Amino acid sequence: MARYYDICEQGDVLLALSDKELGALLRAVIQYRRGLPVGELPYNVRCVFAGEKTRIDSDAAHRRQVSESRRSAIRQRWDRSNEYNSIQMNTNVNKCKKLPPLSTPITVPPDFPPTGENTPPKGLSLGTSPRKAAKKFVKPSVTEVKSYCLERGNSVNAEDFCNFYEAKGWVVGKAPMKDWKAAVRTWESKSRQDSKGQDFREIERMPL
Repeated sequence: MARYYDICEQGDVLLALSDKELGALLRAVIQYRRGLPVGELPYNVRCVFAGEKTRIDSDAAHRRQVSESRRSAIRQRWDRSNEYNSIQMNTNVNKCKKLPPLSTPITVPPDFPPTGENTPPKGLSLGTSPRKAAKKFVKPSVTEVKSYCLERGNSVNAEDFCNFYEAKGWVVGKAPMKDWKAAVRTWESKSRQDSKGQDFREIERMPL
């Protein structure tokens, strides 16, 4: 309300209206600003509303003028930017030097690609080197561990070994196990150092 009714200028006029007339004036102002139709108003309200309507129209015209001025400035900046980019592109094109045509055309021999000693093996292309495929770890069975322990002649319990790593998900520390035979040899080494036995957690932390 402070935007539409200046107490210093229109205070006497507003005070002369009843509460009902003030409410009707406020409703009419809101409806007009939103583009809604304004109904029939009492005479006193209609007189005050006429002045407010003129003020609203003047403010709207001023806003349209400012908006159009800003749009015009943006269009001018956009046109200047496009003109500058066009000049830069033309300058870069002019700077590019065309390569002279080849005096002798390049011909491909009919037996290309080469065959014989220089031909790369299947699955490989020129300029590449063969890569060893990563060997997938397969967890051993108790029988395999026991057979390997008998082969090495150690005292590692195959069932304890398998149960221990099965419970841990066959990992060493936080990394997946790569060679279970290396883990058996680690257990073997620790069992020799301590014939009374060693904590499995201490053995497991040793690098393979």
